[in-house]
Amino acid sequence: KNSGFIIGNLTYGEKSGLSYIDKGFTHLRYIRDIFSRFMIETFAQKEYNDFLRLKKRELAGAGIRIHILSSRGNWGNFNLYSGIGLMYEIEKYSISSNDIQKENTSLFKSTNYISVNFTSNKFSVNNVTYLQTNIGNDRSTRIYSDFQFAVKLSKILSYTAGMNYRYANDPAPTVKNYDLQIKNGLKIIF
Repeated sequence: KNSGFIIGNLTYGEKSGLSYIDKGFTHLRYIRDIFSRFMIETFAQKEYNDFLRLKKRELAGAGIRIHILSSRGNWGNFNLYSGIGLMYEIEKYSISSNDIQKENTSLFKSTNYISVNFTSNKFSVNNVTYLQTNIGNDRSTRIYSDFQFAVKLSKILSYTAGMNYRYANDPAPTVKNYDLQIKNGLKIIF
């Protein structure tokens, strides 16, 4: 009936004493089954990203989560979810006085997503893609997709790969509309 999770990520890197990446992210979500394949969910998030000139982004919202498809078998488990909701978002930017100003924003947005996950004994694939738009203003649209892949190498060790894609049609000055990040790593389970 009830489930929830919290995820977080801090990334910092420097070379020759200068920071080239500094970002952080925390997301909290609570989900409650209401009937059959329908759930309600609430969420909150906080993040910053120097590369995107995002000093602070805070949001909170709620919506409906729909379990569209589920398949379980000897080969593994597959689930497909979709969600539609409303959120309130506050964004503040780090912009020098020489740049054209991008306003700090506080606004309501529609938030929609599709989530796909597959898990077997040997590997797992997860993807969630969000579409967030400012209600009544198509100037503020954001697409974010997070893809994760893991292959079990042993009982405690897995190889992981991931890709994050972000598109914003109205980014801060000197920031591109899109950002693509590819990650590889090893995961140890204790």
